[in-house]
Amino acid sequence: MQTVTTDEAMQRLPDLLREVGSRAVVIRDGDQAVGALVSMDDYQVVRKAQALQAMRDLGGLLRREAEHAGISLEELETMLDTHTV
Repeated sequence: MQTVTTDEAMQRLPDLLREVGSRAVVIRDGDQAVGALVSMDDYQVVRKAQALQAMRDLGGLLRREAEHAGISLEELETMLDTHTV
């Protein structure tokens, strides 16, 4: 992984964009990492992981709400399958 300053990133953006296919580029402003350039493949992996986590979180919320409402998981699944929620 390469690290560059914000000034260097602005000056070298075309070169850095060509490099992100093989490695990420972290952009720093002083001591703080403020961003990163990554390949679209790597970005898609992150987005898919975020979407999967959001689905897991939603599933957990639905299970808790169903349990609180006295609805069994089987009933919830039937409701979701028939779009009656």
